[in-house]
Amino acid sequence: DLTEGTYPAPWDSIIAPDSVCLGVPITFSSYSQNSDYSYSWDFDESGFPACFSPNCQFVYLFTPWHNPVKVLLTVTSCGGSYTTAKYVKIYQPTSAPKPDFTADITHPVLVTDQVTFAGYSDDCVTDWMWEITPSSYSGISGMPNTQMPVVSFNDTGGYDVKLKSGYQGSYDSITKPCYPYVIQSCIPT
Repeated sequence: DLTEGTYPAPWDSIIAPDSVCLGVPITFSSYSQNSDYSYSWDFDESGFPACFSPNCQFVYLFTPWHNPVKVLLTVTSCGGSYTTAKYVKIYQPTSAPKPDFTADITHPVLVTDQVTFAGYSDDCVTDWMWEITPSSYSGISGMPNTQMPVVSFNDTGGYDVKLKSGYQGSYDSITKPCYPYVIQSCIPT
């Protein structure tokens, strides 16, 4: 039972992966997302907050001597303050990331369908580079240097798609022939 001037103490937790790649932006989120709270994030145990919103991006530019690093989130409301912590391991792979990708439509209709390619890797990636041959396609968004470009195709037939991914100067690639295979639309008569 609340009386006037009495407020419950805030509570929160941190949503973030347990490990992050050196030099890659990572999003940290507050579980509460409460508009009545103020937020203060310390990503490197420096004692100095680096962000003041419920969702923040941070990039670790070097591996600290105390790895994993403790991330602190302090939430404050009229009921007081609450600090929670999460340990995050920062790592730097020594080999190139092994890329792979999928397409949401593998037999798109000529000009009509927009195909979204999704690149992924089991390791750290800072660079995504796509090549499509033949070049009779139109980039709708994100082509050629994002993880998820969207394209439409201007001619029928098979297209070879190559994805090259990299992390700190080390690259690997994969090519899928006739992926996708573009078809002509069919209107029944």
